[in-house]
Amino acid sequence: MFRFLVVEDESVVLAQLQTMLGETFPHCEVATASTVATGESHIESGRQAGWAYDAAILDFKLPRYLGENPEVDSSLSRKIQELNLPTLVAHVTGFTGDQAVREHVRRSQVEQPNPRAFTLSKEDPNWASVLVSKLKTFLYGSRIERQLKDLFGMEAAGDTLLRRNAHRSNVARTDGGTTHRLAGLFRDIEAHWTDLDPGLQKRISDILEVDVSSGECRVSLL
Repeated sequence: MFRFLVVEDESVVLAQLQTMLGETFPHCEVATASTVATGESHIESGRQAGWAYDAAILDFKLPRYLGENPEVDSSLSRKIQELNLPTLVAHVTGFTGDQAVREHVRRSQVEQPNPRAFTLSKEDPNWASVLVSKLKTFLYGSRIERQLKDLFGMEAAGDTLLRRNAHRSNVARTDGGTTHRLAGLFRDIEAHWTDLDPGLQKRISDILEVDVSSGECRVSLL
């Protein structure tokens, strides 16, 4: 189950995002806010409870409190960064030409590339589908990476031969619990193969047998 935070002061867009997330990620939890202050409260509540949002979808121009005029505000993304939360930050804005927006993107996404942050323009008619695609790639990819690390005791990166040797060692001591986790990993890879970035697909293929010849993904042990 994924947890999302959506902070957007346009009620129509907020409802659109909430519906889209619910349809794309079944059983997800979506917290919504229309002000910076409420968004901060949601983030802090999760932190105190010991968890973080998987992704935060944030407008750039938001009122800090109800009744105030919306202003360009990047404090929510800064808070997520300062708390070192593993949250993907997706800025969706209609003001990509605004100097303050451009400056924030330059500092936080260009000068210091951040794989957990990106910005989309509402002026792009396909922004919603692009958002869904990026969310799937990050969220399913991260989940599969964690499963690979848990099963093989290593990051899903590095020397191919080393990974193959670790893979064989783990298979040799497979028990009921490992078999169950492997089955879950296989299901995730098969269901979301086309959502994964090519780099992760290559790393998976180095340690598992992946067959897409039939048009569907099938995964098995090497």
